[in-house]
Amino acid sequence: MTDGLGSKVLKGAAWTIAGRFSLRLVGLVNTAILARLLTPADFGLVAMGMIVIGLVEGVFDLGVRPALLRRADTTDADFDTAWTVTLIQGAVMALLVAAVAPFATLYFGDSRVELMLWILACVPFLRGMQNIGVLAFEKALDFHKTFRLELVQRLLLFAVTVAAAVILENYWALVVGQVAGAGLSVLVSYVMHPFRPRLGTQGFAELWSVSKWIMLGRIGAELFGRADRIVLANRVSAEGLGHYTMGSELASLPATALVGPIQRVLLPAMAMVSGSPERLSAGYHRAIGLQTLVALPVCVGIAMVARSLVAVLLGAQWSASTTIVQILVIATLSQSFRVIGYSALLVLGRQRQLAWVSWTNLAVFLVLVIVVFPNADGVRMAIILATLSWIGFVIQTTYLSIVGIAAPRSLLAVVWRPVVGSVAMALGLAVLPIQGIGLVWVQFVVEIATGAAIYALTVLALWRIFGGNAGAEAELIERVPAFRRLIGGSFDHR
Repeated sequence: MTDGLGSKVLKGAAWTIAGRFSLRLVGLVNTAILARLLTPADFGLVAMGMIVIGLVEGVFDLGVRPALLRRADTTDADFDTAWTVTLIQGAVMALLVAAVAPFATLYFGDSRVELMLWILACVPFLRGMQNIGVLAFEKALDFHKTFRLELVQRLLLFAVTVAAAVILENYWALVVGQVAGAGLSVLVSYVMHPFRPRLGTQGFAELWSVSKWIMLGRIGAELFGRADRIVLANRVSAEGLGHYTMGSELASLPATALVGPIQRVLLPAMAMVSGSPERLSAGYHRAIGLQTLVALPVCVGIAMVARSLVAVLLGAQWSASTTIVQILVIATLSQSFRVIGYSALLVLGRQRQLAWVSWTNLAVFLVLVIVVFPNADGVRMAIILATLSWIGFVIQTTYLSIVGIAAPRSLLAVVWRPVVGSVAMALGLAVLPIQGIGLVWVQFVVEIATGAAIYALTVLALWRIFGGNAGAEAELIERVPAFRRLIGGSFDHR
C-alpha cells in the first residue's frame, strides 16, 4: 500500500479498534449487570432463540454489503438496490423464523421457545430496514462516524435491556432488549446519515454476480460458526448451554474488539490496491504484523487469567464457563489472522474458493461431533473447534503463498517478536506467585498489569536489540506520542 493509503488505513484501524474497545466496555458492563440479575438458564434459553435467528440470517443473507465494499466505484442507485435487497431479505427472514418456531421447540425440547421466536422474528426484519447509507462511512474509511453511530446504538441497547431485566427479572428482558435494540438502531441510522434509500433494482445483476459467492461462503461460515451451539443445545440443559454461550462470548472479546475492526478497514483498503499484487502483499504482511502485535498477547492473556476474569465479570455461578473461555480464545486467535487472508482473497476475486472452504469446515466439524464424537460435551466441542480453526489458518496461509500474497520469511519477520513476548508473558503468569494474593478483583488487576508489563518489555527489548527501525512496533510507536516519548526519540521506519 502507498504511504498515504497506509496511513489512512492505520488511522481507520485505530478508530475502529478504539471504537470496538469502547463498545465492548459497554457490552462488558451490560453483561456483568445482566449476569447478576438473570441466571445461566435464562441466557441459555434466549441463546436457543438466537441460534435460530443467527442461522436464518446467515443462510439468507445475500452478501450485498461486502459486495458494495469490494467495489471501488458505487452510485446512489447501487445503494438503493442494496437497501431494497436487504429489506426484502429481512422480511423473508422474519417469516421463516416464525415458520420454524414450532419445529425449533421440538428440537430444543422447551415449549417457551415458540412464543419467544415469534417475537424475535421482528429482529431480522428491523435490521433489514436500516439505512444502507451508513455503509458509505466504511467505504471512505471514515470510521470515527461509524464509531459514533455504533456507540449510540449500543448505549440505547444497554439502557433498554438493563431496565427490562430490573423490571421483568427473567429471560424476557433479553428478548425485549434484542427487539427494542434493533428498532432503535434503525432510527439512529437515519438520524446519523442523510442518505434516504429508495426502492430500486438497477445494477442488481452486477451486484449479484459478486454477492452470490459471498452469500454461499457466508452460509457455510455462519453454519460453521453456530454448529457447536446447534448440536450442543440438543445435548445439554439450558443452563449448560448458557455456560457454553457465555464462555464463547468472553472468548470472542478479541474478535469483536480487534478482528471485526481490522476486517472493516482492510476490505475497502485492499480493494483500492487490488490491481497491484506487490502492494497487496505488502499490505497483507503489514496487517499480519499489527494484528500479531496486539491480538496474540490479548488472546494468550485471556487464556491465562480466565478464572479471575469469569469471577470478576460474571460471578461465582458462572465458574463452569472458565474452561470454555480458555479453549475458545485460542480459536479466536486463529480467526484474527484468517480474517486478513480472507479480505485479501476476496479482493482477488476468489469468492468461489472461500465458499468451498467454508462448507468444507462445516462438513468436517459435523462429521467429528456427530459421527466420531457423538457424545462430545461443551469442552470437547470447543477443543474440536479450536483445532479446526488452526488447521484452516495453515491451509489458508499455504494458499496465499501459492498465489503470491504470503511469503513465509516475511511472515516470520513480522511475528517472531510478539510470539516470544507472549510466551514470556504466559510463563511469567504461570510461575510468579500471584494466585491467592487477595480479593479476586485485586488478583485480576495484578495479573493484567504483570502480563502486560512482561509482554511490553520483552517485545520492546527485542525490537530495540534487533534494529528497532521497522516493523509493526515502529508503526505503533510512531503514531502514539506516549510510546514515542517512552523509547526516547524519533525514527524513520520506512
